[in-house]
Order: sequence, then C-alpha cells, then structure tokens
Amino acid sequence: MQITEKLIDNDREGIILECTEIPLGIKQSNVFSPVFNTITIQAPNAFETALKL
Repeated sequence: MQITEKLIDNDREGIILECTEIPLGIKQSNVFSPVFNTITIQAPNAFETALKL
C-alpha cells in the first residue's frame, strides 16, 4: 500500500497489478486511482484461446 500511495502522490493515473499475489493485498476499494489486475484481464482471453485448441 505504501508503494501505491507514492505512485498516486507522483500523479500516476492507475496501478497495474502484474503478479498473482499482489491483488490479494491491494483492492480497488483501498486505492483512489484505478487498479488493473492483469490476471482478470488476461484470464478470459487465455481461456477462450485454450477452448479453440
């Protein structure tokens, strides 16, 4: 949370959570900037691709 606060204080427009463990501790409800969880963004596409194989 300290890192996200520093990023927001430095005018970052959003926080990208690029690790499977990070979203366990950082939630959109805890951060005032938009939070992007790459697992929830990428998983549907990976699932759809796997179904086509």
